[in-house]
Amino acid sequence: MFLACALLWCDHALQIAASHVCDVPGSSPALIMLLSINIPLALPRALWEPYLPHFWSQAILISAVGLLWSWIAMNVRAWRTRGGILAFSWRPARFLVDTLLVALGLLCGLGAARGASEAIGYWPLVLHRGGCFGPIWWYALSWSIVALILLGWSFALVFFYGIDFIRCSRRWESSA
Repeated sequence: MFLACALLWCDHALQIAASHVCDVPGSSPALIMLLSINIPLALPRALWEPYLPHFWSQAILISAVGLLWSWIAMNVRAWRTRGGILAFSWRPARFLVDTLLVALGLLCGLGAARGASEAIGYWPLVLHRGGCFGPIWWYALSWSIVALILLGWSFALVFFYGIDFIRCSRRWESSA
C-alpha cells in the first residue's frame, strides 16, 4: 500500500509538471506502473474512476490494493500448506473464477508483448528528445518494467489457476 501511495503521489506530481509542457499529457509512467503491478484492479478502477471524485477514487484504489495483496498472501500461505489455492467449494463458481483468471493471465501476456514493443520503440529515441513527463529513457525504462511485471502476472495467473482448473475438472470427472 505504501508503494501505491508513493506511485500515486509521483503520478500527481508528474501530472502537475506535465500540464505546463503538454496540453493533454495522458497517463504518467508512474500510474501505468501502478496499474500493471495491481493489474486485477485495472478494470474495476476504470469502472469507478469517471463517477467518483479524485480523492475517493484514490482512496478506494489504495484500499483495493491492500485487499488484493492480502488475498495474494492468503493464497501463498494456502499453496505452501495445502498445495492449492483458495477457491470456491461450489464447482461451477470455481470453474468460472479459474477461467476468468486464466483469461486475465493470457491478456497480461498480450499486454507484456505490447509493453515490450513500446519499450523497444522508445529505446532508439533515448538520446534525441524528451516527452511530457521527462526524458524518453524514462518512458523506455518504465515500459520495460511494465512488460516484465505483466509477464510475471501472466505466468502466475495461468499457472496457478490453470492447475486449479485441471484439478477441479479431474475431481468432477471422478465424482460423476
